[in-house]
Amino acid sequence: MKNLTFTNAKTKMWGFSLLILSTLLLGSLSVSAQSSCGCTQINVTLDANCQFTLTPQQVSGGNCVDSTNHVIVQDGNPANGATLDCVGLFTYGLFDANNKLVCWGKVLAEDKTAPVITTKFLKRPLLCTDISKV
Repeated sequence: MKNLTFTNAKTKMWGFSLLILSTLLLGSLSVSAQSSCGCTQINVTLDANCQFTLTPQQVSGGNCVDSTNHVIVQDGNPANGATLDCVGLFTYGLFDANNKLVCWGKVLAEDKTAPVITTKFLKRPLLCTDISKV
């Protein structure tokens, strides 16, 4: 294998400039790749079963999505992973295939499902005009 040597000052300066340029270019590419990977606070509405499952696409805004990424919510029940099962403000983490934290954020889970009023004496939904019967 032949060794490459720089013999004159101009060649040395060219090699050094090329090294600096490549370092800056590759360094800026890796920084921009990391900076586009971020989690934010999101708001979700729980379903009729009072649950919502977070996906990597939702928490990262579509950035940093890899098929091996997964979400874990700190909601007091680590067994359910990405599933929220009660209202409140929780911290979540987006993890890669090696379970390394990619980013984290907050999720506000709200229950916006209207209550269902049931009666034993009416065989139909309760209407506003039925207020005198209550």
